[in-house]
Amino acid sequence: MKKNYLLPFFLLALPFLNACNKDSEAPINIAVLNGYVQKGPFIIGTNITVSELNHNLSQTGKTFTASIRNDEGAFSLQDLKLSSGYVELRANGYYFNEVSGKLSSAPLTLSAIADVSRSASINVNLLTHLEKSRVEHLLSGDRLSFDEAKKKAQQELLSLFNITKSDVISSEKLNIAEAGEDNAILLAISAILQSKRTESELTELLSRISLDIEADGTLDNETLQSELINEAVLLDQKAVRENVARRYSQLGLNVTAGDFEKHVNNFISNTAFVFNKKVEYPLTGNYGKNILADTASIIILPRADDYHWYGFPIFRNTFSLSANAPSGTNVRIKMTYETNSNNPMSRMDIQTNSHWSSIDNTVGEYQITRFGETVSSAVKMEINGGDTARVKIEVFENGSSLPNRVRNFIVVGDRTFSPLDKILYFAHNESNILDQNTIHGGTETKTFYGESGMSAAIPFVHKIKVRITSKRKIAVSDNDYFFTWNKTFYSYDGSVEVQEYEFEATNQVVIVNQKMRPLLETGDDSSVRVEIFEDGASVPTRIKDINWY
Repeated sequence: MKKNYLLPFFLLALPFLNACNKDSEAPINIAVLNGYVQKGPFIIGTNITVSELNHNLSQTGKTFTASIRNDEGAFSLQDLKLSSGYVELRANGYYFNEVSGKLSSAPLTLSAIADVSRSASINVNLLTHLEKSRVEHLLSGDRLSFDEAKKKAQQELLSLFNITKSDVISSEKLNIAEAGEDNAILLAISAILQSKRTESELTELLSRISLDIEADGTLDNETLQSELINEAVLLDQKAVRENVARRYSQLGLNVTAGDFEKHVNNFISNTAFVFNKKVEYPLTGNYGKNILADTASIIILPRADDYHWYGFPIFRNTFSLSANAPSGTNVRIKMTYETNSNNPMSRMDIQTNSHWSSIDNTVGEYQITRFGETVSSAVKMEINGGDTARVKIEVFENGSSLPNRVRNFIVVGDRTFSPLDKILYFAHNESNILDQNTIHGGTETKTFYGESGMSAAIPFVHKIKVRITSKRKIAVSDNDYFFTWNKTFYSYDGSVEVQEYEFEATNQVVIVNQKMRPLLETGDDSSVRVEIFEDGASVPTRIKDINWY
C-alpha cells in the first residue's frame, strides 16, 4: 500500500484553515455599502477607498472608490462584487475637530477592516483605525476567528482608557452623532486623542499607539501613557459637548452627545498612567516670596519710613505671583483683599506683564500667559496704620470650575511702631471744619466756602464728639472711603440748628469723614460754632467759631 506522506501535514494545518474558512469566502454581491467617517465628522469631498481582502487580510487587488457627499461624513458605494467578505475601508480628508470647534487644517487618514458579508453598513473612526493592526496580528497567530479577533482587539483598546464595559457594539457600528453609552465612549476616546494636537501630530500618535499595542494589546510606552492622561486632564469637556452640538446644528441636525464626560473622568480617576504636566509653584520668584506657594497664615508688612498718610504710618512689601505652567495647561487666579476699614491706602496691586494678564481686575481675576518656564509678576501689598486685611487666593487649573488650591491669610503692619497718641484733624479732598488750617496748610483761617469736610483720625481707645450750632441748616453727605460719623443728636427750632456727631475707635485706628455744606436759603447769618469734645470730656476740648458761606 502506498503511503500518503502529505496527510499528517494536512491534518496539522486543518485547524488553521478552518479558522479562516469559518468566516466568509463565498462570492458576495453588495448592492449598497454605506456608513460614516468620523473623527468629528469628515467633510464633503473626502476620498473613500474600499479594498477587497483575502483570508489573510491581504489585498486582492480589487478596489472601489467613492467620496463623501455631505458634511455629516456619510458615504455610499453601489454594486460591489466581491470574492471575499473581508474589506478594508480607507478615508482621507478634512474633518470637524470637536476639541477646537473648527475644521482641520490638514487631511487625516483613517481606516477600518470589516466583514461585509455580515453587514453592509460600516463606519470608520478612531477605534476601527487603532484596532486594525492588532486584529491582523491576532488572525496571523492566535487561531481566532475574525469576529473573535475584532472583539478582543476592541476590549484591549478600551482597557487602555480604563473602560471595562464588555458588551460594547463593534467599533464599525459606533457613531458619535447617535445616543447611547457606546457612542459616548467613541467620543471620549476621540476627544482625548485629538486634544490640542495638529493633524500631523495626531497621525503620529495613532501610528505609535498602533505599533505599541500590535503584539500584546497593551500600551507599554510610558511616554505615550502620560500623553494620554495629560490630554484627558487638560481636555475642555464642556467645549467638546458644545462644539459637537453646534456643528450638527449647523448641518440641520439636533444631536446631543452621550455622557462621554463620565468615561473621560473615569480614566482620569483610575488610570495608572502618570500625569506629568503638573503646574509648579516655586517658593520664591523675581519679586520675593511667592504668595501662591507661601503657607503662612499671617503676613507682617514692614513699615515704610519714608511714607505716611495724614500722620498714619504706612506698611508695605512686594511679593511674587509665580508659577511654572507646562505647555497646554492653564492657570487662572482670583484674589480678594478686604480690610477692616475703608482706607484707600490699604490695598493690594497686581502688576500685570507679559507673563500674567488681567481677566477682570474689578474682581481680581488674572491668568498666566507664558508657559514652559517659571514666570513672575509683582504683587504690592500696602496697609495703613492699624488696619488688618484678609486675603483669599483661589487658583483654578486647566479650566476647572472649582479651585485646585486656596490660600487664606491675614495681612497686618509691623505692630512694633509707636501708635498715635492723640486725635488728628486733617483735610482730605476739601477743607476740614475741625482743622485750623486750609487743605493746603498755611495760616489760620476762620472762613470756609461751599463744601467742606468734617474729618478726624482717631487712635485706639479714643473717642470724639462734635457739636455744630448754626443759624443755617447744614447738609451732610457720605464719603467713598472712610467711616461715617454717628449722628447722636439733632434739633432745629426754626432759627438755630444743633447737630451732634460721635465716634469711638475701639480696636483700630479709624478715619472718619463726611462732607458738609450750608444751605444758603435757610438764613443770612453765616456764623457757625464747632465744639469738639475729646475722650469723653464734659466741656469742649476745642471751640471754633467760623464763617461758612
